[in-house]
Amino acid sequence: MVWAGLFAGMITGMGATAFGFFVAALPLWLSLLLYPAAGLGATLLVIAGLSLRCWLQAQPVLGQAYGNRA
Repeated sequence: MVWAGLFAGMITGMGATAFGFFVAALPLWLSLLLYPAAGLGATLLVIAGLSLRCWLQAQPVLGQAYGNRA
């Protein structure tokens, strides 16, 4: 989960920086400030989404997990 979040954060931050500098014509210093802001937001969203996905999956019942030997 964490690796996926970090990878998504790096890609999102790099894209936001390039978009801000080349497309939105922001100054370089402001474009560079977009990298941690967008990267952190994407990282937190991916980690929260994947954690929620794992948490919502059905958990096995104790007796079924051990072949009804418990």
